[in-house]
Amino acid sequence: MTAAGSGSGPGPGAQGAEPGPAAFGRILASLAGLMRKEIALLRAEAAEKARQLWRGVILAVAAALFALVSLLSLAGALMLALTDWAGWPPPVAAAAVTSAFALGALALGRLARNRLDPANLRPRRSLRQFGTGRRATDGDGA
Repeated sequence: MTAAGSGSGPGPGAQGAEPGPAAFGRILASLAGLMRKEIALLRAEAAEKARQLWRGVILAVAAALFALVSLLSLAGALMLALTDWAGWPPPVAAAAVTSAFALGALALGRLARNRLDPANLRPRRSLRQFGTGRRATDGDGA
């Protein structure tokens, strides 16, 4: 009896218990791999958004420089052209030229503001992926 009891106890019981921990280990490894991929996606999106932010900053600086340099270099020439060739009074020529350059600076400034908008800098794909997971989990628990 002792030989049969000792043979049946450790043999099938030990073999039947091994697939459970092994399967659990594979699930954990798979979950870890999935998390690594999600983190890699988040990093890639963050790098993409950093590049977008940098481009927006460059556009903002370009808008400021364009406005300043344009007003300083071309305003005088255009005002002279309007007063000499078109016969406009100098104050009217100055107002017209200043308005035209201000509109150009405004257009570039709006473009830069759009690029720097926090809503455009969010990693949408990762947030959508994590958001879908939360909704699916919430739905299973209800």
